[in-house]
Amino acid sequence: MNYFHTTRRFFTVMIFLALIFTGCAQMKTGTSSSNIPVDRAAHKPVLEPSKQTSAQESIPIKRPHVTGDYQKTIDFYKSEQAKYPYDQTLTKDYARNVDEMKDAADQEYEKEKYTSACKTYSILAKNYSAFKTFVHMLSFNRSDINKKLNDCKSILSKKGFQEYREGNLNEAIALWQGYLTIDPNNADIRKAVNTATLQQKNLQKK
Repeated sequence: MNYFHTTRRFFTVMIFLALIFTGCAQMKTGTSSSNIPVDRAAHKPVLEPSKQTSAQESIPIKRPHVTGDYQKTIDFYKSEQAKYPYDQTLTKDYARNVDEMKDAADQEYEKEKYTSACKTYSILAKNYSAFKTFVHMLSFNRSDINKKLNDCKSILSKKGFQEYREGNLNEAIALWQGYLTIDPNNADIRKAVNTATLQQKNLQKK
C-alpha cells in the first residue's frame, strides 16, 4: 500500500516538474500566443460601394465663331440644337450668331458690296424657318430679310445693265453672275449674261 502511494506521488511530482520546465522554455524563447501568425485577410473591413450621382455632367459644346461660311455655321447649330434641344446657352449662342450674320450683311450693303450682302441675306432667308425656336431673340424678322434681299437683287440687276450700257462688259457680267448665285433661275439675267459674254468674245476676235 505504501509502495502504491509512493509511486503515485512520484509521478505527480514528475508531471508538475514537466509543466514548470515547459513554461520556463516558452519564456526564454519569447514564444507566446500573441506571436502566432494571424490571417489578417479574413479580418479586412468590408467597404460599402460609393454612391454614384445619377445626374450626368453636361457635355461641353464647341461653339464655332462666325466666319464667311455662314451656311456651314448654321448647319452646325442646327445639328447641335437637334441633339440638345433644351440647352438654353446653345440657343442663345445660335441666335447671337445669326444676328451677327445679319449685321455683317448690313455693313456690306452700306459699303455697296451688294453681291456678298445679297448672298448673306439669301442664306438667312432660306434658313429662317430653322430659327423658329428663338425668333423672338432676333433683331429682325422674315419681312426685314426679304426686303433687304429684294433690294439687293434689284441693285445688282440695275447696276449690271448700267455697266453694260457704258460698255463695261466685265463689270456687267460680274454683277449679273453675282445675281445668279442667289437666283439661278432668273431667265432675264441669264440671257443678259449670255448676250454680254458673246459680245465680249466678238470684241476679242477683232
